[in-house]
Amino acid sequence: MAATAAVSSPAVPRSILLPIDGSPHSERAVKWYLQHVHREGDHVIFFHSMELPSFEGMAMGSPLTFKEESFREKIHEQVEISKSLQRKYETFIKDQKLSAEFYASDRTHNIGENVVKCAKEKMVTAIVIGNRGQSKIRRTFLGSVSEYVLHHAKLPMIIIPPPE
Repeated sequence: MAATAAVSSPAVPRSILLPIDGSPHSERAVKWYLQHVHREGDHVIFFHSMELPSFEGMAMGSPLTFKEESFREKIHEQVEISKSLQRKYETFIKDQKLSAEFYASDRTHNIGENVVKCAKEKMVTAIVIGNRGQSKIRRTFLGSVSEYVLHHAKLPMIIIPPPE
């Protein structure tokens, strides 16, 4: 029987999605990824899903009571949060010498759905996401972004739990 030599091939580049929102939970996921998973050649996508207000959420009972100024303020607030995160992560990318990009979007009012859409659009290899550690009751009624992504992304995923 002939022996075959293992052929070493270069690692296939990976594209990793890291959803961020500025919370300690998303920052913990970024640090964990860099310490435990990151390898040279990875391309990292720092994704922020803006939480823009909906018309339904702004109307107090009827369309006639829509508060345009309040709506504009909430949009401006979310745009500023996104710009701040972009500045922070662009500096971080440069300091860490990462192949990375910052991407923000609000295609739907569901953050988990936005994460899944970004993962598909950017054709990522895997997702690393922080978890807040909600109680079972709160998670049951409000849902969890990481849980939604886990069930809908159809990709390998690492969920970083909160510290004990």
